[in-house]
Amino acid sequence: MDFQDSFTHLLADRLRRVAGIHIRILPESQAQNAALQEFDALVLSPGPGLPQEHPAGFRLLQALPPGMPVLGVCMGMQMLGMHHGARLRHLDAPRHGMAAEFPCAPCRLHPGGTLRVGLYHSWALDAATLPPCLRLCAADAEGVPMLIEHRERPAFGVQFHPESILSPDGDALLAAFAAAAGG
Repeated sequence: MDFQDSFTHLLADRLRRVAGIHIRILPESQAQNAALQEFDALVLSPGPGLPQEHPAGFRLLQALPPGMPVLGVCMGMQMLGMHHGARLRHLDAPRHGMAAEFPCAPCRLHPGGTLRVGLYHSWALDAATLPPCLRLCAADAEGVPMLIEHRERPAFGVQFHPESILSPDGDALLAAFAAAAGG
């Protein structure tokens, strides 16, 4: 799902190269006509603005077939978290084009240890509002959620951009998602 972000095509290209899977970029304007059962997985792209400015993504999450893998990237993660009841918070300072490292607990997308990524956001999920169905796998030094996974479903969110050159660990994360999606 393309929320008209310049990173969408980079993300799609990286998924193609890392996992060798066929990608179809669905513009937000076509979401209402999407037959989700035709897809093996859904990736919610980054996007400009706030998740609530993109209601098509919430409609897709509501209509998601049971068990369909989902990856939310940056704003897509925020959308996934909000879909399950989390709230957003505005950060004190934007984090655009910044490299970061933080610890990550073992989860389905990462074996655990240090995660090195590129950040491009000024809003994030509020960790205190994450519902019990979402597991916090990684947070930065300020407690901002960086990687979440659904406890029962193949649904994941990353606040960072795995497709960025600033994310040396991004390819492994995208390959892990493709494997979870059956790719």
